[in-house]
Amino acid sequence: MANLENDPLFRRIRQHASRRIKFEDATPMEERVPHYKKFLHLEDEMLRRYHKKGDSGFRVARARAIIIDVLIEHLFETALVVFHNKEQIAPYEVSVTATGGYGRAELCPHSDIDIMFLYPNKMIAGKIESFKETLVAEILYPLWDLNLKVGHASRTIEEVIPEAKRDFIILNSLLDIRCICGSSTLYDKLTTKYNAYCKKIDINDALREQVEERRSRRNKYFNTVFLQAPEIKNGVGGLRDVQSVQWMARLKYGINSLVELQENGFLSKRELYNLQYAYSFLLRVRNSLHFASKRPVDSLPLEKQAEVAEDLGYDDEDIMRRIEKFMRDYYRHAKCVNRITQILVRKITAVKKTLTFKDVISAYRNRGVDSEKMIDGFIIDEDNKLLIPDTSILTEDPNRMIRIFRHCQQHDYGIHYETSSILYDHLHLITPRVRNDEGANATFRAILQTAGKVHKTLQVMNNVGVLGQFIPEFGKLNCLVQHEFYHRYTADTHVLNCIKNLDLIYQGTFPESEKYINALRRTHTPNLLYLILFLHDIGKSEGIKGHAFAGVAISKPLLKRFGIPERFNKVILFIVEHHLEMSRFWQKFDMDDPETYKSFAKFIQDEDTLRYLYVHTFCDAKATSESLWNDYKQLQHSQLFHRTLQELNRSDSMQGMINERKINLREKIKESQQLEHISKEEQDAHFELLPDRYFLNTKADDIERHLQMINELFTSITQADSKETLTPIIKWSDNEDQGFSVVEIITWDRAGLFFKLAGAFSLSGFNILSSKVVSRKDNIVIDSFCIVDEQGGAAKDKKKKEIFESIIHEVLVNNKDLWADLVEKSETPVWGTTKPDSEKIGVKTISTVDVHEDLSLKQTLVEVTTSDHIGILYNVTKTISNHAFDITYAKISTENSVAIDTFYIKPTKLDKRNSDLSNRHKKLKASIKEVLEDASYRTT
Repeated sequence: MANLENDPLFRRIRQHASRRIKFEDATPMEERVPHYKKFLHLEDEMLRRYHKKGDSGFRVARARAIIIDVLIEHLFETALVVFHNKEQIAPYEVSVTATGGYGRAELCPHSDIDIMFLYPNKMIAGKIESFKETLVAEILYPLWDLNLKVGHASRTIEEVIPEAKRDFIILNSLLDIRCICGSSTLYDKLTTKYNAYCKKIDINDALREQVEERRSRRNKYFNTVFLQAPEIKNGVGGLRDVQSVQWMARLKYGINSLVELQENGFLSKRELYNLQYAYSFLLRVRNSLHFASKRPVDSLPLEKQAEVAEDLGYDDEDIMRRIEKFMRDYYRHAKCVNRITQILVRKITAVKKTLTFKDVISAYRNRGVDSEKMIDGFIIDEDNKLLIPDTSILTEDPNRMIRIFRHCQQHDYGIHYETSSILYDHLHLITPRVRNDEGANATFRAILQTAGKVHKTLQVMNNVGVLGQFIPEFGKLNCLVQHEFYHRYTADTHVLNCIKNLDLIYQGTFPESEKYINALRRTHTPNLLYLILFLHDIGKSEGIKGHAFAGVAISKPLLKRFGIPERFNKVILFIVEHHLEMSRFWQKFDMDDPETYKSFAKFIQDEDTLRYLYVHTFCDAKATSESLWNDYKQLQHSQLFHRTLQELNRSDSMQGMINERKINLREKIKESQQLEHISKEEQDAHFELLPDRYFLNTKADDIERHLQMINELFTSITQADSKETLTPIIKWSDNEDQGFSVVEIITWDRAGLFFKLAGAFSLSGFNILSSKVVSRKDNIVIDSFCIVDEQGGAAKDKKKKEIFESIIHEVLVNNKDLWADLVEKSETPVWGTTKPDSEKIGVKTISTVDVHEDLSLKQTLVEVTTSDHIGILYNVTKTISNHAFDITYAKISTENSVAIDTFYIKPTKLDKRNSDLSNRHKKLKASIKEVLEDASYRTT
């Protein structure tokens, strides 16, 4: 237990207290409290100075505990005097004890202060009540007046043990109990009795409860260190992970510190140093958060990371660089805590109580072992875990540092916890000679070629440090933070998650698994994708921007080192450089336009490359963040793949395919009984008046519906006045399985139609995913919108749909301007509204706009990236309309509160200024930039 009285700081703070909070016996409480506040303020300022000059987290937390100890000791002595003056000497002994974190003397600046007043077992009620009231009034009331969060209890020794039996939290809290002041005899009696109780309990049950609490707690944080806003206290790799293993060791062995764990063989000296340093770093981060927030805070949100980084001495002028360095250190230390405490949990729970850990390892190493129980010099224990009988086998053949993981992969062996520690302590054996050894690299190739079983092996290699040591280029990704639109994990974790997704495809876990397996199996070397995924982000060690190009330069020597045949290099390096290109196409371009597939096929050139990239894009996106992939994206992704595959394999032209498709569709329409009321002339006109791209992906059922809607529009003309003929025909289709709805709107074309529709969707509470506009030559337009509600699912709310149709009527029939309504809505707080991650950490989202001709697509594109908010889509599309351009297609995407939109535009039919399109594009670009800058100013 912590002995604070021997700390020189304790004596110094006690001297401060004797000068600043020494009073006459009769000084009333209201006069004393301001002095207590000043004392605490001055001591906290000293604490802040210790922190700023770089004292360890341990030292600052211990100093805070000492300050509170001195204060409580003074209050206790004052309480005794007050009671003596009022009544007599105290009727019974009392011990004021600290429990929990305060008991460990690890008290962050605003942490809870848990104290227990301990009394003897036999007391007379009348005598003790007045004494208890005095203690509460003279100790607890001043502490509360100082705005300290104090948890307190009053117990006799006999009451403590039953409490511990009933409550697991109290059991742990009492393991850290410490006497602050009062009767040391009473405190000693309690600890003696409590230690005796701990020796009698069923240790296996107690450990199981500890392990279950650890598992349950870590599951709340997705069982990963690498959260963007990690939880320092209770999260994976957090402070509680260390505390829980110490509780286990104390219960089972009476071991009271990390140093004693090392002395008893549970930790190597290197592990002890690393664990102590990591724990102190986490405490230092928590101290900083408390100082910055002026309240107890245990999570590290994006909004605070820049402030904490600067406070801890990360002084890069570039705020992103500052945060990246700090968070990389945070993840590195949390990863260390996670790795070592996992080993400790297994050691403590596995070793029999009657033996020391050293005894057990000695038994493993000295027992007779059959040949069947050994492989490549390693022992296989009864739990199918690999043990290293002697470290000399690694020294004599360092390639075993790699081969051990291949053995585990091949035979489904696990790595024994002792083996993990030994491997970590012998990473220095993986020298450049080992890295360039043909056999070692052949082993690594074999690991990457075992379909369905690669991730687990690489994960273990990464956890013990072997992967980064063997491949330093990958090691540079370790704990590398990625603060941009999409990524939720560090670079190394993201890459391993990609590989995990490929494993899951081979295992048939995903609903989409079969289609991706089929795509891969038609390549010459399906398992080559594991290597491609391993290398695809290797360039991020040089920086996020341009990482794909940098990855090619880094990958070339690695491929040579790995012994990859030259014939595979072209496809590997192509995908490393262009691994984002497939998603870029379906995110930005019109999937109904034949030119999209022609352009992509020309870019890809090779069928195997397309298949690898198809599966790669899925694995990459699914590994980026939990919410990035959805059914709509899957639909777009597969559509691009299949159409491009057709284009690559088609000997005749796309036009021939379209003509054939039109003939087949026309025959189906003729046979439809649903269209008997629509004349043949009207049906034929539909096929003649629409562009070819309409027929590429439109099904016969969709064409039937469009014909019915157009017929309904014509009918309304004969039945309504001239104004009401502007009323559109609207059909809703909710696809709950795919998580979006389709809204089809058929109406007469008019200026600004798109921005008016966009405004109506926004006001009704719907978000647009994509839109396509098909115009007939007779001025009828078919607008189709894929939308979701504000929660991201299909638009099922009937009331919202009614509101939308009402707004549409006001806009298209009565020509209402929606801008005032949009401004009002944008100023109304919306539950769940968030800023982009870049803005949370203090970096303003840079809005970009580009207007250009894409020659491969034969289209004019407007591409916009900006922080998303209500009204921005309306303003941008209205600006396009004001510059006399029609929007023929729109792809609307919002990722992490950043809008990434693409519009196909063409000059309006009425516009006569088509001679200088280049100049008009420049003016349009400038106007959209003004809109984005104005929006940015208003939302700041």
